[in-house]
Amino acid sequence: MKDAVLLEKHTYTIEDQRLFSQLSGDYNPMHINTSVARREKFGEIVVHGVYSLTKCLNAFLRHLALKGTESIVLDNISGKFPNPVFLNKEASCYLINADPKETVIGVFYGDMLLTELSFGYEKIEFHEEKELENSSIQEYKIKDIDIHKMIDSKGTCSLFLDQNIFEELFPDLCSGISRELIATMFSLTRIVGMECPGRQSIFSSFKLQKHINKNQDAGILTYHTTRVVPKYYKIDILVETNTHIGKINAFYRPKPTKQE
Repeated sequence: MKDAVLLEKHTYTIEDQRLFSQLSGDYNPMHINTSVARREKFGEIVVHGVYSLTKCLNAFLRHLALKGTESIVLDNISGKFPNPVFLNKEASCYLINADPKETVIGVFYGDMLLTELSFGYEKIEFHEEKELENSSIQEYKIKDIDIHKMIDSKGTCSLFLDQNIFEELFPDLCSGISRELIATMFSLTRIVGMECPGRQSIFSSFKLQKHINKNQDAGILTYHTTRVVPKYYKIDILVETNTHIGKINAFYRPKPTKQE
C-alpha cells in the first residue's frame, strides 16, 4: 500500500455491535450473539460491514477537518466486504486514493482487505438536513426465507436515525455528511440482515448514487429483488429512495448442520 495514508486503527467490541444494531436495526445474531455466531460460517461474531464502512467515513471526515474541510456532499458511494471484520482484533483504515472524484478507503488486517469504500464528493459549507425520525430501531422478528421464495420479493423500510447513538459512534460525521444518506446506508444492512435474505445472509457489496424520484415518498426506502440465483446462493436487490437509487449484492448463507 505504497503512499496510502493511515487514518486510524480500531478494535471493535460487543458493546459497539449492540449499539450499531440499535442504530441500524440489523439485529442478525451473527453480529451480536456469540452462541449462534460460533455455529455459523465464520465461527465467531462478525462486525456489520456497513459499520466498518461508516467508521471509514468518520475517520476520513476527521482527516478532512484537519485540513480545513468540515462538510462534503457525496455524488455516489459504494462498499465491498470481501472478508469479515472480527471483534477484539485491531483493524487498520487506510486512505488509498485521495482524488475527490474517486476516493478509495480500505480496512485491513495486515495485507488482507476486509472492507473497501469508494465515493466521489464535493466540498460544501454546510448541509440543509431533512427531518428524520429520531429513534433507535427496536429488535423485531428476523425473517428466515428460503432462497427460492425470494424471487421478485418487494418491501419498504423507513429511514430512522438515533441522534445520540449516531453521535457516540461517529462523532466526526455529525455535520460532515447528509444524515439522510447515512440512514439510507444503515437501512441496507437492515434489509439484508433482517428481511432479505434475513437470518442466513451475507452482505457482499452495494452501490448508491444520486437520483431524484418525485414519485417516491421522503423518508422511505423501497427494495425489490431483481435477480436470484439459487445455484450460487446469490441475490441482487434494487433499492430506491426519493434522492438515491442503488443496488445490493448479497448471498444466502447455508444453514449450519444441526448437532445432536
